[in-house]
Amino acid sequence: MPNIIVKNINQETVEGFADELIGRLAEITESAPDNFTIELSQNISITPDYCFVDVYWFNRPLEMQDKVAHCITEMLLGNGVVEFDLCFHELKERKYYYNGKHYGK
Repeated sequence: MPNIIVKNINQETVEGFADELIGRLAEITESAPDNFTIELSQNISITPDYCFVDVYWFNRPLEMQDKVAHCITEMLLGNGVVEFDLCFHELKERKYYYNGKHYGK
């Protein structure tokens, strides 16, 4: 955890920056790289293609969230994405399970 879902970016672009992004985010969040997942949503967009990034994670300080947002922004802009939205979704520990076991405190 965190889980990052990217919409309306081609697969080659995402594959090109995924490892570097995970490495940088792991440093920012002081987490192991294998805690991160990046998913490319390939649903059919009815409205014009517009890049959207969703980040699902447990509560973290706003300063850390800002750094993660900046890192993702740099990575997307540096890979030719011109315009996008980025949204953080806070998961509640008491509603999260890992291998069927409650994760909350």
